[in-house]
Amino acid sequence: MPEVLRDETTLVSLPGRLRGVGHASIHCMCERFSFALPGDKTVRRFGVRVPGPLEAQYNIAPGRQALTIRDSAPDVLQPARWGIGHSANITGRFGRPVTTIDINKLKDQETTGYLFAQRCLIPADGFYLWRHVSKRSRIPYRVTLKWNLPFAIAGVWAVETQEENSGTISFAVLTTGSSSLIRPYQTSMPLILPLEEEKGWLTQGINLPGLRSLMLPADGVKIFPVSPLVNDRDNNSASIIQPVQPADQFGNYFLFE
Repeated sequence: MPEVLRDETTLVSLPGRLRGVGHASIHCMCERFSFALPGDKTVRRFGVRVPGPLEAQYNIAPGRQALTIRDSAPDVLQPARWGIGHSANITGRFGRPVTTIDINKLKDQETTGYLFAQRCLIPADGFYLWRHVSKRSRIPYRVTLKWNLPFAIAGVWAVETQEENSGTISFAVLTTGSSSLIRPYQTSMPLILPLEEEKGWLTQGINLPGLRSLMLPADGVKIFPVSPLVNDRDNNSASIIQPVQPADQFGNYFLFE
């Protein structure tokens, strides 16, 4: 196993460490999220320096850039690409990066020690999920905290070593079991850290059992249907975060809400 080096200028082969995790723990149960907090409010909420004006991101998808707070520089907001590596050693299919890691399916403590060597926070103000109503039809929903407060998702980051992406900073989102409110829609969700645990995650103060004990209270979030326009990865309109009558991608409306 390669030595863990924390200097950002060093190419750290995190994808290699994922080989022992197992395919079942790596799958996308967080398809999109958003972060549209203005720069001044981001500074106050997360206590970081913001490098220039922030663009509102209403529809962040895997493969796209998002903002992160990394353990190697916890006082500054920095961009990174969502999805670590493109090696067949990770998922068994070449070209598919690791975007999420389910902490409840990690078993090898040594592997998770390496896996969690480089940690990050991913600032967000909401995430999306899809309710399947048939084999082909699904309805998009948005999940936010009460009062629309911003939050931080736990993540891990790496510096890509492959020639075509060498030096690129990338990250993966940690997921956990869904709260009772979200469970009827899907069985896992992004691991949202309580405010008082954010620093502990970055400073190695939380281990795997500690992560598993964190559960977002059902009464702390709200969920509502949004426009199927969110299905378009290139749609970054503020309209996609607004509540609407539930409809699938084919324009069929539903009355079960």
